[in-house]
Amino acid sequence: MVPSSGGKDSAFVAHELKSKYKMNPLTVTWSPLKYTDIGWENLVNFNKSGFDVILGMANGQTVRKLCKDAMIEMGDPFQPFIYGQVLFPIKIATKFNIKLVFSGENAEAEYGGNIESWNKKGLDIEEYEKIWFSKYSLKYWMDKGYSRNDLNLFEGPEIEEVKKKNIKRYFYGYFRNWSNHSNFYYASKNTGFKPNTVRTEGTYTKYSSIDDKLDTFHHWFALIKFGHGRCTSNAAREVREGFITREEAIALVKKYDNEFPIKYFNEFLDFTRISEHNFWEIANKWRNESIWIKKNEKVLKKGEEFQKKTILS
Repeated sequence: MVPSSGGKDSAFVAHELKSKYKMNPLTVTWSPLKYTDIGWENLVNFNKSGFDVILGMANGQTVRKLCKDAMIEMGDPFQPFIYGQVLFPIKIATKFNIKLVFSGENAEAEYGGNIESWNKKGLDIEEYEKIWFSKYSLKYWMDKGYSRNDLNLFEGPEIEEVKKKNIKRYFYGYFRNWSNHSNFYYASKNTGFKPNTVRTEGTYTKYSSIDDKLDTFHHWFALIKFGHGRCTSNAAREVREGFITREEAIALVKKYDNEFPIKYFNEFLDFTRISEHNFWEIANKWRNESIWIKKNEKVLKKGEEFQKKTILS
């Protein structure tokens, strides 16, 4: 099994397993919070290129409510997608007795995260809550009033059942020289993957995580919590891979890292059913005061000489 959105990375994994290693992977897609046109087109093209796809799409009202509540409680409106992306494939693997699951890269190692996970070839299901859910389990939301029926499609199988069936989930990037660039060209050639026509807000790339209109708010909240945004992650990787210099990366970060994702802002407000005023109130709650200060209605980053565009008001 390969959890796949039809994006360049998961398409590369699925296609190489099939063509090079003669496997027959079932692919499982967890629906984005709000599909982009290019995201849906890439999933359809991936399916047409020769893969069975099981698509999971949770109750729309639950997703919208959980998106809003996760923004308030965790400072991350994208958390509902993460639950489904992580747990739904394991749920399907358990149902069909599929013992081998290949995800793409280990994000903790590629983008910076939990040090204990950097050199792991995979994660056991007991580790999901700590590494991928920031210790906010689905039980946390049940204690907040969500019913088991509300979260049924999000909920994974019992840990003991996964162990009994010996289901293993590995990072394909652990076994390969993982490269965004290489995966893009591979998927474009073999599965019909298309990049976006414009760059993604907050960075300079056109082909990474382009299937969800609300994905940019996940990265923007990370920016105000931790001080580094999507462009920092993209540029740092490309420096390590030798595609750009450190000086070029610094210039890109200064230009794009602090950009507010205005393109889908109104759709985000409509999706979460909050006002713009309430959005900024919630955002200000998550502003890291050791990094960001408000001065004359401008937001400055401590230790830096250049002023940032006003993002909190």
